[in-house]
Amino acid sequence: MLIGHNSTPEACPVYRPRRPHLTPFYQCVQDHYETLEQVYPERFAKRYGFWRPYLKQIMVHYLECGDFVELSETQEPVMAG
Repeated sequence: MLIGHNSTPEACPVYRPRRPHLTPFYQCVQDHYETLEQVYPERFAKRYGFWRPYLKQIMVHYLECGDFVELSETQEPVMAG
């Protein structure tokens, strides 16, 4: 529903969970990131500059994003109180 719109609100559609691990981009990153990191200095540094170390953190975060099984296994439990 749009704010300020005079129509009645429609029922929310059924929730369809994202499945990022099924996308071609996700699969490409998962399958080839480590190889890219290894060959980058020799094959791409001259054209695109040095390998930026933060890229690994970004790729790991991307691969873990939305993977609740992975997150639940790696995060510390939160204690109330």
